[in-house]
Amino acid sequence: MRNFVTSFVAGKAGGGANVGTSLETIKKGDVLIVDYNSGAVLTGANNTVDTNPVIVIAHAIEDGKPLVSGPIYGKKLVAGSKNAYVAPVQPVKGVGYTSASTGGDLPTLAEEATFSAGIVLKTDLRLHPNRQDRIDISVRSLGGYDLARKLADSLSGAIDRNPVLYDKKYVFGRVTSDGTPTNIGTSATATVTKGSKEVTFGAVHGLSAGAFLDFPNVGVYEVANIDSTTVVTLDAPYAGESEVIAADTVKEQDGAAAFGFEVVGVKQERTNPVDSYSQVDFELGLSENFGMEAVTVTEYKPGVGTGWQVRDMEVSCLGFNGYTDRLDTMRAEYPFQSVITSNYLTYSISSMAPVRGDLQQSFEGPQSVFIAFDNAASTQSTAVMAILAPWAASGGIDLS
Repeated sequence: MRNFVTSFVAGKAGGGANVGTSLETIKKGDVLIVDYNSGAVLTGANNTVDTNPVIVIAHAIEDGKPLVSGPIYGKKLVAGSKNAYVAPVQPVKGVGYTSASTGGDLPTLAEEATFSAGIVLKTDLRLHPNRQDRIDISVRSLGGYDLARKLADSLSGAIDRNPVLYDKKYVFGRVTSDGTPTNIGTSATATVTKGSKEVTFGAVHGLSAGAFLDFPNVGVYEVANIDSTTVVTLDAPYAGESEVIAADTVKEQDGAAAFGFEVVGVKQERTNPVDSYSQVDFELGLSENFGMEAVTVTEYKPGVGTGWQVRDMEVSCLGFNGYTDRLDTMRAEYPFQSVITSNYLTYSISSMAPVRGDLQQSFEGPQSVFIAFDNAASTQSTAVMAILAPWAASGGIDLS
C-alpha cells in the first residue's frame, strides 16, 4: 500500500535570512525546522537523526498561522535532492539557411509554386494535455528571400485571424540570411515601430535600396526605399515591438545570397492555471516542394524552478490536503505562497512514513516534502539548509 503524500513549503519571496523562532510567532515567509515530538524549533547546525529522529517543516500562510508539513522520519530517509533554478530555453526551428544549417538555402523556382507549412503547438503541463493548437500557412512564391518573407508575414497574419490564437502569441516567424554582419553608418540608434515599415536612424545610415538589414531577434528585412539620409522604408511592416534600438545591433547583411525561415517560441505570461500554456514547444512541418525537412536550431528546455512550475506543485500539494479542487479554486484561509513571477531554488526530501488512516501503523509508504526558496533570497535558503542539511546527511541523504 502506497502513501505518496507531498507537502509544500515556500520560503520568503525576495526575503532575507529570517527563519523564525517559534510556531506561535512565525511570520509569512518564515521557514522553521521543528522537532515532531517536542515541538522545539531547531536552530543549530549539530542536529542529527539521533537527537531529532522525526521533524516537520513549517511555513506561514499569514503571520502567526503556520502550515506544517507531514513528518519526516530521519532514520527512514529514502531520497533527497537540490535543484538550482535553470531558465527555460525557447525552441527555434527553421528551414533553409539557419545557424544550425549554414549550408542551407530556400529553393528558387522559374515559376511560382504554392509552399505550405504547419505548426503544431505541443502540449505542456496543462490539465487537458490532449488539446493542441495548429497554425497552417500557405504562400505563392518563386522561393529565396521572397519565400522567407511571405512565410514570416503569413504566419503573423494567420495568428491574427485565428480565433483560438487571437492576442495569444505563441510563436513568431523571422527571416535569416548568410550575409556578413556590418555596422550601419554612424548612427547610435534606430527607431522602429511595430506594424510600420519606416525605420529612423539617429544619424546618416549610408544604405541603398535592396540592402538587407538584420534586426536583433526579429530577423532580416529588405530596404525597399531610401526616404532620406536618416530614414528608410522596409519591404514589410516591422513585426517586433516598438523601441529605440542601439544601431550597432542592427546589421546590414552584406553579400546575402542564401535565406531561411525560422519559427521561434515565445515566452508566455500565463494567467490561467488550467488550460493555458506556461511554455510553448512546437513541431514545424513543410510541404514536399521545400525539398528538405525543418531543422531544430534551439532545443526546447522547460527549465527548473520557474514560478509556474512551483505554483503547479503547490496546487497539487494543497489538493492532497483538500485545500483546493486542483482547479485553482482556493479556500480563502489558504492563500497561495508561491509567486508566479519569481524563480525558485527547490529541495525535496522523502522518508518512509506510516500510511495515513492506518491506526495500527502497520503499513508504510514514501512521504515527501517539497521546499521552494525564492531564488533572490539566497540568504534564507542558506540559513535553513544549515539546519536541515546536516540532519539529512546524518540519515544518509545529501542536500548539498
